[in-house]
This record gives sequence, C-alpha cells and structure tokens, in this order.
Amino acid sequence: MNPNTSTSAAETIVPVVVSSPVRPGISEAVLETAGIRRVTSTEAQELIGIPEAGILIPYFTFEGLPLNFSDRAFCRVRSDNPEAKAKYLSPAGSGSQAYFPPGFSTTLGEGKTLHVVEGEFKALALCEAGIPAMAVGGISSTCPNNAEGVPEPLPALAQVIKAKGISEVVFIGDNDTVFIPAFSKEMVKLAKCLPVPLKLLRIPVNAQGKAPDDLIAVLGVNFPAAWQQFQQPLEVVKASDTSSALAWRLLSREVAAIIASEDTQKASYQEGLVKLGAGFTADVLVYANIAGVALKLDVTNAVFNKAVKVKQASLREQQMEEQIQAMIDMPDPTQKIFFDGDHYYRHLEEVWRPVIRTDAQLHLSMQGLSKAGVGGDSSPVDQALYALQQQNRVDYAGKLCGRTAGYWVENNNRILVTDSPKFIEGKLMEYPTISKFLDNLFGVKTDQYGVDQIDLFKSWLKLGRAALRKPKEHLPGQVLGLIGPHDCGKSLIIEHLISPSLGGRSEDATAYFLDKDNFNGNLWEVELLVVGDKGLGESAKDRVILRDNLKKAVAEPIQRMRPIYKGQKSLRPIWRIVLAANDSAENITDLPNLDASFSDKIIYLKCYKAIVPLFCAQILGEREAFTQRMREELQGFLYAVDNYEIPTEFVKGRFGVKEWHHPQILANLETASHLQPIAEIIMEWIKSDFRPDEQTKVLSSMELYNAIAKKHDGRMPANVCSGVYHFARLLSSLSESPSWKGLVQRGERRNGGSVKNQRQTVWTITKPEGPEFEHTGPVNMFAAVMAPVPLTIAKATIPKATLTPATTPKEAE
Repeated sequence: MNPNTSTSAAETIVPVVVSSPVRPGISEAVLETAGIRRVTSTEAQELIGIPEAGILIPYFTFEGLPLNFSDRAFCRVRSDNPEAKAKYLSPAGSGSQAYFPPGFSTTLGEGKTLHVVEGEFKALALCEAGIPAMAVGGISSTCPNNAEGVPEPLPALAQVIKAKGISEVVFIGDNDTVFIPAFSKEMVKLAKCLPVPLKLLRIPVNAQGKAPDDLIAVLGVNFPAAWQQFQQPLEVVKASDTSSALAWRLLSREVAAIIASEDTQKASYQEGLVKLGAGFTADVLVYANIAGVALKLDVTNAVFNKAVKVKQASLREQQMEEQIQAMIDMPDPTQKIFFDGDHYYRHLEEVWRPVIRTDAQLHLSMQGLSKAGVGGDSSPVDQALYALQQQNRVDYAGKLCGRTAGYWVENNNRILVTDSPKFIEGKLMEYPTISKFLDNLFGVKTDQYGVDQIDLFKSWLKLGRAALRKPKEHLPGQVLGLIGPHDCGKSLIIEHLISPSLGGRSEDATAYFLDKDNFNGNLWEVELLVVGDKGLGESAKDRVILRDNLKKAVAEPIQRMRPIYKGQKSLRPIWRIVLAANDSAENITDLPNLDASFSDKIIYLKCYKAIVPLFCAQILGEREAFTQRMREELQGFLYAVDNYEIPTEFVKGRFGVKEWHHPQILANLETASHLQPIAEIIMEWIKSDFRPDEQTKVLSSMELYNAIAKKHDGRMPANVCSGVYHFARLLSSLSESPSWKGLVQRGERRNGGSVKNQRQTVWTITKPEGPEFEHTGPVNMFAAVMAPVPLTIAKATIPKATLTPATTPKEAE
C-alpha cells in the first residue's frame, strides 16, 4: 500500500482530528499511516450509523485501496463505552470484512505463509514487526456461511490466498483461546474450507502478554526470539479433526504450565477449564480429560460438574444474544428464515424449527425493521416477509432420510431439512457383549454358516453407514431378512444395533409395503424401515404386493413422497430395510417369493435363540442392563464395522455385497411356495420316465403337460394348475427359482421346415444328480434339488480392539 494513498483516504473519511490514540506495540507513525484516530459519538453516527465515541479504524483492500460498502468508505469503531453490547461496531448489514494493514501486499511475498489474527491492532503490530498479517473481526468470521448455508473462507482471505499463491495459513490466537470452545470449533471449520494447510501459532498461557501487540510492547527487542520459540512447533489442524480433539491437543500443550502456575493465576485457569468443559460435554473422553486437569488444580469432579452446568446455562443465554447480533450483521437478514407455504423456519439449537408469522415478524423487528408503515405503505417487516416468501420459499420443510439439517436442492425440489440423523462414529474399544450376542443370534457354534452370516451382516451395515456418509451419491442396499424363532433377539438387534448405527430413526413400514397405507411421509423422515410378520398379509396376493413394493424401494432411485395433507414430491430415499419374521410355518408363508427379479434384492439370515440365555427377562432390570452394555459398546462395534474390508468374494454389483439366502430359510420359503405342487409332480415324473442313462429331456409346454397328465389318468391334478397356459407360467417361475436353476431351462426350437420356420418354446428338464433321486420323491422337492455348499469367503482381518486408556487426543477422539 502507498502510505500517502492510505493517509489521503483516511483524511477523506474523517477530516476532523480529535486526538491521537495510543495502542500497545504500535508506533504513532503506523497508526497515523493507517488513518486510525479517535472520533466523537456524532462522527461515529455519521460514519457507521451508531452514536458511540471511540477509535476509528478505516478499512482497505489488500491492494491498498479504500474498501467501500453501500457507496461509503467502510470503517469500524472500537467503542470507548465498556457497557456497549459489542466492543467493535460496524455499519448495519455490512457483514464480515477482512482488515489489511498499510503495506500488507508489498510485504507479503509470493507463495509465503499468510498470518491471520483476530483484531486490527494485532495485525498492525505484527506487520510493523516484519510479520505480514491480516485480521478478521472474530474467529467466527473466517469462514461464514454462503447463501446456501455452506461455510466458505472469507472472500478477501480466499482472494489473497489465490492472488499470492499462499502455501499455508497460520492463525494466531490469543493465549486464552485454549479455554474457548468456539476457537477449536471455528478452526476445524476453517481447515475444512481452506485450499491450503491451516496451522496454529500458540502463545503460551503463561506468556508475558495475551496477544501479539501486548508481547511486542513488553518484550521489545526480545520479541523476535520469543516469537520464534512460540512456533516450536506449529499446531497442524486437519479437515478430519473434531473440535473436541483439537481442543484437547491445545490444552495438552499447556497442562504443565497450568499446574505450575502461581496461586493467584490458578483461579483464572479453573474458570477457563470450566468454560472449556462446558463446550465439550458431549465428548465423554475429552470432557474427562479436561476435568482431570481441573482436578490437578484442586477442583473435585463434583464441583467441576456443577460449575460446568452453571456455565452452560450462562452460555445458552449468551448464545441467543450472539445469534440476534449475527442476524443484525448479515447483509440479507432474511437468509436465516425459510418459508414452505405454511410456516416460517428459523435455525435454533442445530435444528430448523417452525415459527408462526407473528414470531417471524418479531424476529425481523429485532433486527431493527419497523412494524409500522408510512403513508399507507407496507411496513418494512411485511416487505421483508414478502421478499422472504419469494426468495427463500422451499417446496418441502421437515426431516428427510439421510440428509443433515440445512438447505438442499434435489430433483428440482428446494428442500429445508430441519433435523439431522444422529450418526455415531466408531471408536477403538472392545465390545464383548455385542460380539457374544451376534455369535448366539447367528448360530456361530451351531450353524455351519454362522460366521458367514456375521460377516454378511457387517458388510450390509458398513455399506448402509457409507450411504449416510455420502448422501449425494446413490448407494442402495438390499433388504436384510432376519428369520428366527420368537424372542431370539431380532428386536434387540434392530433396536439396539441396527437403528442407532444408521442414524437412530426408524419406522414400521409394514402397512405401507402391503398397500394398506397410501401416505408415507413418516417413512421419509427416517433411515431405517422395519417390516414385521405380525402385520403381514396371508394371501398370495399380499406376498406379491410385498415383494413388488420391497423391490421398488430397493431398486428405484427416485420415488414418491406422499405426506398427509401435503403435495407429492419425487425424491431419492436413503433407506435401509429390515424384514423380521418368525420361522414358524404360518409366518414363512407370509414372506415374499424369491423370483429372479427379487432374489438379488434381499439377504436372508437365520437367527437362533441363545443356547445359554444372555439375560433373564423375568428378572426386573436384567434386560435393561444388557441393552445398556450394548449401548456402551456400540462405538467399538461400529469401529470394527467401518474398518471391515469386504472380501472380493463378497463384493457384487450395485449393492456392494452379494445376495445370500440361508439354505434352510430358502428351503422353507420354497416349501411354502405356490410352486411346491408343480415341483413335486415334475420330480415324480423325472423318477418314473427318465431312463437310468438319460440325463435330459427337451419338450414343449404341451408335450410336458401331456406327459405328466398321462401319469394321472390323463388329467393334471387340480392343485397343480388349471391348464396348459397356467402350467407354462408356473414352469417359467420354477426355472427362476434359486434351487431349480439349471434343472428347468427355457429355450426355443424351430418347427415347420424352412417355409414356416416357426419358433416354439421348449423346456429342457435335467435329472438332478445323487442317489436320493432313485427312490420316491421327498416331501420337500425344493430341498431335494438343493446343494447347500458353505460359503468359502476369505475373511478380512479386523483389528482387535483393546481397552487402552486414551493418552493422545487422536485416541481420545
């Protein structure tokens, strides 16, 4: 920046000089060059629209030109009034702006490190000390949300990084930011937004000054050496970090200094630890670590927990005030409100809540808009509401399966998702209760397929969680069928393992999949749909309806959402479906048939009762204690699931994992199938008509029908089919049955010579191999032709979890 240009610009803004300010670590010459001076309340009213006396801070672009806002030079005022709501005041609606000291652009070389601080005077002090630094108005202004609600780097910050080819950004926080939860949260958010690495330079808690300008004033010529020491090492912030993990890393650097502090300083540190703990109560391990540091300052856990609760109540009140102030500072105050035709929606406590018109008017009036019109015109509040209805109208507002809270556009539908699924991340730890439960449920010790069933379950669950992590990708999954005796644990695995692993929201979808409920709005609000055998129909028609609707839910990417009292929408569901049924004969008959179009869209696992019960349901509290242990171990199980590598032999097609049906379930399904009569009569015909050396016969539908009818006095039994046409349809279904594939095959032959050249459907019937086909047919003709070969799948090695106390932030995370 040209100093003469900056001085001229400052003089253009405010020609009257009241007095020169004094700031620690900054020379009067630099303050003068930057155009910084004192202003009266009257001048402040003129410049920023707020009558507060204080220090005027003109703003410039990083090239050194005056920064304009609403056709006026932009500036801020540091208020002299300690009772003011905000220390730094800006013109209404000006939003977040970046501050560049004089000469910033020429001092900052190409491809170098960019330093960022919170506050204009800190940046001025650093630049005068030879460290090029820019400033932001606050830590939350480094990456504000754009119009779609997505965090983006402050435009001026992004501009500098691109223009100067910056290699890394180093953010310099005050020495007390180690105790501020919002600092870690904002730094993690910034790391996700920046196109270059983000690092933190830490001023120790026991340093001789709180911020860079204080240190420069105190240390003088010794500042460069101290500053070099503060960079050993820089703290690297990764986009994958969690705010709680980063907070603990920052605190870990200071634990020794905190413990060794003098008694006069400990009270301040105790208060800081309480504030930090109040911000991370949700992370149990990090909270425990913070409490452990407080304990070393003679603060017992009971006292610490009580103080945290008090602090949280205070922070909630403060947060509400900050939200109001943030809305005042936004360029468009209506961006935080959406309208769906019935309700207005505001973002409060991580969810979007509906508010009535009166509440929306109150919200806008709190931003300074008047409720009274002038000269018959509409009031500013009503005009804002009208603009909001035009610009921020959404086609649907509510929960939406698999989507996090926020604004989405899908299939030309504008959607406001009001709440997010509760996604649980895994953690390296043991899960003995869950492991034993799954071993018993899937028959590891009693069923030759037990281990395979567990691996299939883990694969299915892993892919379901992947679909939630990538909501913009279409990642469908098969129906998971859990078939077993009453009270074997099917409800337990759904309620305490599957549902919490997939977002924690589920609904009974039985009536919808049987076409007994035309409205499905409630199903679109959850990630897990459960179909139970208690509500299943008993007719063959119901089985077909269930099969077709399940097939559609699994296979079709775009489906109809039909909420009650609202219009239909075509959207893409992110669902996983579980079909749970008892294995009794009457329940098996209710399940859908496995035809060629459906068999690849469902996995059937057989469930068992535990040989030795895992808990006694008759003893009060035992079930609750058991499920509590499952909840406590869930993160360990999910860590194993998320890190499970699905073997190549298991991987298949669009669903990511191959379909599989337990042989016994398959046999029972087909025994109950409407194809059982034709299967039995064909098997009888094979045994009686095939010569010992004959393996196949090729016949048309009519020829096969007559050959079988001949064995029954020239007439086909009534329970088999009603005629040749019906017989051909049954043959087609039988040929697609998993256990009859290859034994009944459809083909064609040409009849009538070269003139007519007619095509005719024929069936190739193959005699199954094995001695069991040399005698009278078995009761279950499907089981007779099945060859249940165990799956031979290379098992991936899953890291064995250990209960090692967390010693690093990464382990704590």
